[in-house]
Formats: sequence, C-alpha cells, structure tokens
Amino acid sequence: MDEACLTKTLIRLLHCLDSTVWTGSYGYGDQDHPFRHQGSTASSLNTYRMFLEIAHHLLKKGGQLGMLVPSGIYTDQGTMALRLLFLNHCCWQWLFCFINWQHVFDIDSRFKFIVLLLKKDGFTPQLQVTFNRVALTDLEKPDTIMLKFSRKQIEQFSPKSLAITELQAQRDLEILEKLYSRNTVLFDDQSQMGWQIQYAAEEFHLSKESSLFSPLPNWEAKGYRPDDYGRWIGFDGGIALPLYEGRMIGAFDPSKKGWVSGKARTAIWREIPFEGKVLEPQYLIPVETYYQRGKVLRGNKIAFMRVSSATNTRSMYAALVGDMPSGHTVAILQPAAKDVVGSLSLMACLNSFTYDYALRCRLGGLDLTYSVLSETPLVLPHRLRQTFIAEIVARLNLIMPYFALQWMELSTVDPHLTEQNWHKLWAITPHERLRLRCILDAIVAELYGLEYDDFAWILSDDPSNPKGFWRVDKEKPKELRHSTLALAAFKRLKEAGLEVFCQEDWQFPPEIGAQVGPRFISWQEQGTVAESWAECEEHARRMKEVPMPLLEKNQETSRDGKNGQDKTTQRAQLDLWST
Repeated sequence: MDEACLTKTLIRLLHCLDSTVWTGSYGYGDQDHPFRHQGSTASSLNTYRMFLEIAHHLLKKGGQLGMLVPSGIYTDQGTMALRLLFLNHCCWQWLFCFINWQHVFDIDSRFKFIVLLLKKDGFTPQLQVTFNRVALTDLEKPDTIMLKFSRKQIEQFSPKSLAITELQAQRDLEILEKLYSRNTVLFDDQSQMGWQIQYAAEEFHLSKESSLFSPLPNWEAKGYRPDDYGRWIGFDGGIALPLYEGRMIGAFDPSKKGWVSGKARTAIWREIPFEGKVLEPQYLIPVETYYQRGKVLRGNKIAFMRVSSATNTRSMYAALVGDMPSGHTVAILQPAAKDVVGSLSLMACLNSFTYDYALRCRLGGLDLTYSVLSETPLVLPHRLRQTFIAEIVARLNLIMPYFALQWMELSTVDPHLTEQNWHKLWAITPHERLRLRCILDAIVAELYGLEYDDFAWILSDDPSNPKGFWRVDKEKPKELRHSTLALAAFKRLKEAGLEVFCQEDWQFPPEIGAQVGPRFISWQEQGTVAESWAECEEHARRMKEVPMPLLEKNQETSRDGKNGQDKTTQRAQLDLWST
C-alpha cells in the first residue's frame, strides 16, 4: 500500500473510531467528532495538525487555545482546512513565528515554529502577526513588534488557500498591495489574461525510477560521446539525453554545475564557466524513454530548483533548458503558447528581485511547491511582451550552440538581431551579465508598479532581515553589488521613463565599468555578422537531423588499414554535428 492510500485509510479509521467514542458522550467540547479538518487525504499525516484539531475540539465556546506548532499551519496546502476553521469559526488572535537560528530545538536551524493563540467561536477580522523572530525574549514585548494583518489583506494575497503571507514590517504590506494589483495576475491564472502555465513537479524520480536511467560513466563505457547539442551518441546510433538535477540550474544559467564524481549528497560538482558552457550531467536517459513518457512537457521549458528557502541568497533560480528531461529535484514550467518569446518573458519575471521578494513573503518551508507558487503575482503577459525583455533574457540564457533553434525563432520575431554578431549577443562576461540583469530588474520593477522607495526597501542592506537580499554579492564592495546597481538602473528608468530607458541601452558609470572588466572576450568579436549567423543557421540545421552513429570500437582503434578507418575518421564524423 502506498503512502497516499495508507494516509487515506488512517484518516477514515480515525473518523470511524472517534464517532463511536463520542456517540452518547457529554461534555463542554463539540459533539461532532474531530479530525474533519486534516486536509487532503493524499497528503501525509502530521501529528501537530491532529493535536491542533483535537485541542480545538475540546474547547467550549469562548475557550482559548495556545499552542507551539510548526510554521506549516499558516503556509502549507495540507493545513488549509485548519486555517479555514480558525479564520472562519474562531477569533485567531496571535501568530508569533520564530526561526530556529539559536537552536532552541536540536534540528535544522532553518525550521520555523509559531506560537498560536485563538478563541473558539466567532470570526477573525484581523490577525496580529510577527515573523522570523530570533530571540524568544521578543515574546515578552509582543505589542512592540506585532503587525495587524486584516482579513481583507489575507484574502487579497491568498484568495484560494488563505495562506498567511510573511511580513517583516508595515512597509511590506504597502508594497504587497502594489504587487497584487491590476498590473499583475496570479501564477495559476488560466484565463486569457494570465500566463496559463503548465506545471510538472516530477518528470522522473531520481530514486523511485532509477531503473530508467544510468550514471554517465556507464554510458561512456558503452562508447557514448557528447555532441555540441546536449546529446550523447553511441556506436549503434543510440541517443541518450542528460537528466537535469537541481544543482545544474542557476538564474538564467542552464548549466551552472557539472558532475565530477560520487552520488547523492556526497557527489562532487564543478562550476562551469560562462565562456565554456557544456552539459555535464550525472545521469543520462535513453531518448526513447523521454519521448514516450506521457507526463513530461515537451518543447521550450523553464526549469527551476525545487529545494529552496526564503533565507537563502535568492529563492528562485530558473533557466530555459529547452527540450530536456529532468529529475524530481527540478520542476518544470511552460506557458501555454510554448513560443520562445513567452518563455523568456516569463523567466525574466521569475528571476527578478521583485518577484523573488513576493515569493519569499510566501515561502515558509524548504520546497517550492505549486501551492507556494500558485498565488504569487506575475506581471501581465502582454505588458512584458511589449518590451524588449525577451531579447535580454536570450542573451543571458541562450549561450550555447544547443540554443541555435531558439535564436533562429527569435530572429524571425525581431529581425534587427541579425544585424549584430551572434556571438556578441551572448552575455558571458561578468560585466555584461551583471549589466543586463540590472536592466531586467529595473524594467520588471517598473512593470510591477513600484516606486523608487519601494524598490530601495526591497533591496535594503539590512542583515537583521532574515529574508533580505543583503546576502547578494556580500563579498564585493557595496558599489559593485547587483542590488546596488539594479537600484541605480531603476533610478535612471524613473528619470527617463520606460520607453527611453529601453532605447538607450543603459551602461554602468565609467568608474564602475572599469572595475567589472570588459563587456566581451576576444573570440566574440571575431568574424563578420553574416558569418556568425550562418554558423547559427548551421547549428540549427544539424540539431534537426538525426546524428550519425559513431564507429564501432574495433574500427576506432584499428590503425592497420584493414577496416579503412581510424580515430581521425571518427573525429570527422563527430564534426558532422559539432563545431
């Protein structure tokens, strides 16, 4: 019996047992049996939810309940039924959240707990909250740190789940009011106005379905070798594809890390430099297994790391990975249209400071589940498409020959791209990547409807804020940090207006540009514009073809002329689909 079936059976048994015990009994508590608000039967049983409900059940009307429980009570999808009970049929008075940084409990320091206080019966028009406290002595002076969170605001920020958004100050409430406005739609909006996002939480499970794929060395032992397009080709013409894992994904980076050795948590990975991006996976999967899989999304896909935290440097790391399979540590998003402009525009929003701020206000745990994402605010699709934002994201993300097809599609939408050297469009130096990301952050903040002071608050350098972005580039001088320069770009946008800002190709001040290095490296400036796009077209053509099989091993190693082949000939065959 699997976990979901077992959970369903246990809850049914609890219902039956409790209704038998309570039939004919009398007391101050409810006559209706408890355990009716434990959430979806497909979710795991959590004892704290059971204790909360039975404690509420035992109260008489007007009785008060105080309890210390995990923070999931105000964030998780599985606790929504209990939240509805407490908000609609109780006067929920207090939600005091602290983070385990001082190891009050001998578990992971990132875990959070809350002190909950409510009165049975009535309704919750307003809730007093405080989040991410570190010192428990703060409990002695609650009135100085508690914020008033109205029921209207709870419903505005979480209209379906009524999850409680984590706020650090009254200023956060004011900014969130702007983010949840007519300029935005919810992540899960499937209407014509929304992104109509398709979501795949798990294409292949790395543990449960390990029989479907094999470690890279096993494939190499069979003679499989990589081409320039993310494929491994065998002697028999077989094709294997890399299986994406979370560590391989960075912000606008489809190949952040490459596997070196080991497995699971002891695996060793290396940082792959931007000027030499290749795919170095731990596992390969037969192309037939991927193509025949019913539950995968095909085409242009956005992959993001599922394991995250609101107290990490950043919480969302998303990249366009094209048509490649992924393991369960990576989740996949795809706008309904599937075109490259739409996918790149959505990714611009996801990797922005502003979206990450809104996401961190909702992220109470360590997993970016759909329930967390579904009620985050996204800029309206048509507003992003009206800018040149897709081109900027392409320059940041499409920095491998593997993405030649996407570049060709973009060039048909925006023909002026072909007037520039294709290689110079690739943002592979620290200077150009930082500059373009600052431009993106400024445009997205404007489209969210923020003012300069709002963005300055989001990017404030305040180490006392557990969810702040003060960790970004903290090893650098303040004037060279991404957060500082993004704010400078936004200031210029506010001075010039969005249209002028998009036309002027914002640059760093000379004193900053001199410190972050050159915009391009020498090989990007070699060759003519026409030659560079001819190369792009050739890569795109080769990607559409089925690769030729490699030579057999005995042919590869033969040098006596009997087989008429040697390693030079095999290299020539590899060159048929790589440059």
